[in-house]
Amino acid sequence: MTITYNIPKISELAQLCKLNDYLFELSLNNFDNTLDKNWQNSKEYRAYFSRYFKPNNYLLVAYDGENMVGYTSGSIRKSEEYRKPFLIADMENLMVLPKYQKQKIGYTLIQNFTEWAKSKNTERINISVFAKNTKTLDFYRRLGYEDYGINLEKPIK
Repeated sequence: MTITYNIPKISELAQLCKLNDYLFELSLNNFDNTLDKNWQNSKEYRAYFSRYFKPNNYLLVAYDGENMVGYTSGSIRKSEEYRKPFLIADMENLMVLPKYQKQKIGYTLIQNFTEWAKSKNTERINISVFAKNTKTLDFYRRLGYEDYGINLEKPIK
């Protein structure tokens, strides 16, 4: 098995969405039961991923042959208006199929994202992770990411 990394073509959008279905299901079943399962079948779902094919957004896919086995995506934004002005790279998605985990694919995807963020003169990389996703939190912490902000939620009924 030889893993390659490439920017996908827009013609691969359906395959990218199918790959993300795993991440969405994992999040729905383990971390956030408020996710709307019907969203995966909507035109908004495809539009969400289509935006990564536009300039100043980021998308890199790991392939095993012709098959997508992982990806990372992100974008750049300005800091909040109450902060000094600087650019932040938001890594919005990172996923690797279970069969391919623990083979440094996620690490390689993050390293490529980091290099892209540096090339765009960002000062920070922001990653949001579900608090209950301790495995992923530990992975990012091993790579030097630190807890920064915490959002707390409480269902009210």
